[in-house]
Amino acid sequence: MSRECATPMQVQYVNFGNNNLLSSIPKLAAGLQLLDMSSNGLSKLSYKLLPHSLQVLRLGNNKLAGTFPDVSMLLANLTVLDLSYNLLTGSLPVELPGKLAVLNVTHNNMSGPLPAAWHVPLAEARLGSNKFEGKLPPSWSEYGKSTSNSLQLSMLDTEIRGPMPRPWVQQFCLAIIRNSSTQLLFSPRTITIPVEVYKTSNWHWGLQ
Repeated sequence: MSRECATPMQVQYVNFGNNNLLSSIPKLAAGLQLLDMSSNGLSKLSYKLLPHSLQVLRLGNNKLAGTFPDVSMLLANLTVLDLSYNLLTGSLPVELPGKLAVLNVTHNNMSGPLPAAWHVPLAEARLGSNKFEGKLPPSWSEYGKSTSNSLQLSMLDTEIRGPMPRPWVQQFCLAIIRNSSTQLLFSPRTITIPVEVYKTSNWHWGLQ
């Protein structure tokens, strides 16, 4: 594949998925909003070369190694970031792109506590099959307040433990009333679920 890819300003979606991209990508012009490079053999990627206009970036099922990429400033317009099924290590970043709504880092080798300082409108966070540990940050109960989308949080197969913080109970119960698609997924015997939440029929429990 040529390293040059003429991407007119009106082109908003480019799919390089299921190809044989290993460590380089074609040059992309500004204006691109969605880039799918999932299911390749990418072992590294220079995020500085990606268009700042990107809103959706899918990099799942590659061989990306190292720590979580520093995209909070480089790709400030991201709303969806999929880094699942890679070889990432280290902890989650303290800062995320300010518009990020969907984050997927499942099936990596990441570890450490969950950042309490995130201030983004996350509606979906998929963090399962990593080595995260510690307790649930009470501040995360703020997620989903600014969106009418379903609130989904998946941490299956992690070491997150402890009781559900009271702000979580209050916020997630409100989310249940607002949207019956609310999901909260944890590994069994790690999180103490309050009775008033456990008995709520609208919850979808994903306990493996």
